[in-house]
Amino acid sequence: MTLNMTTKTVHKVDYGDLECFIQQHYGRSISLISHLEAKNGSSHTVEATATYTDYSQPYEGVPRPLLEGLDPAVAELVHGWTQGQAEEPGLDELMHDLVCKGAIPAGEYVIDVSW
Repeated sequence: MTLNMTTKTVHKVDYGDLECFIQQHYGRSISLISHLEAKNGSSHTVEATATYTDYSQPYEGVPRPLLEGLDPAVAELVHGWTQGQAEEPGLDELMHDLVCKGAIPAGEYVIDVSW
């Protein structure tokens, strides 16, 4: 008897290391505890991709296309935030930006929270 399974690679990172990396990359600090609404001893999963769904076209009953590259809305939000002119992006948006800039690999990230 064999177990049917799929092997998957995930990137495991400590929340403090990710906060430091984000601050070094963007020159702005964030609180992942707030973003994740995290408790001590918890883990949170984020999917970081180099693709985005195109919502610019009206929905006509067909799936919206999945496009390669940085979502223009995310690019605008992150740029505004780094300039102090926009609200702080969400973690998904920051991870998408980091992947598209080649700063981190795409994939699933498990963020460990422990203090």
